[in-house]
Amino acid sequence: MKIITLIVLSLLLTSCSSTKDQEPVPAELFQHWKHSYEEQITRGQEAIYRPANFISFPPSRFRMQYSFSPDGSCRYFKLSPYDAHTMEPCRYTYSNRLIQVFDLNDGTLIKTLNVVT
Repeated sequence: MKIITLIVLSLLLTSCSSTKDQEPVPAELFQHWKHSYEEQITRGQEAIYRPANFISFPPSRFRMQYSFSPDGSCRYFKLSPYDAHTMEPCRYTYSNRLIQVFDLNDGTLIKTLNVVT
C-alpha cells in the first residue's frame, strides 16, 4: 500500500507541474533554518525562520529546524517526548512559494511552509 501511495504521489507531482509556470527554488533555501519564535509578535501567525548562523539563538527546550538541499532531500528536527530530539531525513517539494515536507519512509506530509520573503 505504501509503494502504491508513493507511486501515485510521484505521478501526481510530475504530471501536475509545469516547468514554464513554476518558479525555480531560490538558492537561499539551501541551508539550515531555525525557528526564531522570539521575533514573532503573535501566536498562530506566520512562523519566522532564520539561517542557523544568523544569531546565537537563546537556549530552548525545542526549536523547530529544517535543512534543505538542492536535490530535494531535507532534514527536520523531530520532537521527542524524552527531550532526545533528532534531525530526521525527509524529502520536500517547492512550488508557487510553498514547501511541502514529506516523511522519507511512508511519504506522509509532515509540514507545509509558505515562503513569504
